[in-house]
Amino acid sequence: MSELTHTISPDAKTHLIAENKPISGKKGVLGTHNSDEFYNKLKSTGKDINNMIDPKNIVYDKDFPGLQTIEYKIPKGDGKEGFLDEYKIIKSPQTVYDPSKYSNEEMYQWGLEAMTNGYLEGYLICGEASNGMEFMGYFRNGEITNFHPVTSFD
Repeated sequence: MSELTHTISPDAKTHLIAENKPISGKKGVLGTHNSDEFYNKLKSTGKDINNMIDPKNIVYDKDFPGLQTIEYKIPKGDGKEGFLDEYKIIKSPQTVYDPSKYSNEEMYQWGLEAMTNGYLEGYLICGEASNGMEFMGYFRNGEITNFHPVTSFD
């Protein structure tokens, strides 16, 4: 990416830590890769978190304790502002980091580093920070719109 002229979206840090957007019925939790914020977002539905996340569906990164990818479900909306006791599987798992192990600022700086060192594939940027942590980002119209850690590039 260093050979491409690019800017970083002013919203990239907010996306990484905690988006101030409601849960999407199609995409689930948007951004919000800080695990505390991610769990708080799911709990904000008022539903039991155990109905949304099965511990068997959490993949822990072997090299970075506190980095994990979570397959999850969200409660279906009731058509108003509430949620039903029915759940929808979100197709894209969420990769989150434990803020007690990695600060928000560390994650943001490593993400910036990975985006600078990364390679562009279509609109996706895959990169690695100097500590070996991998990140994926999104590139549109000369701007890196957002990025997040990943446990693999699969």
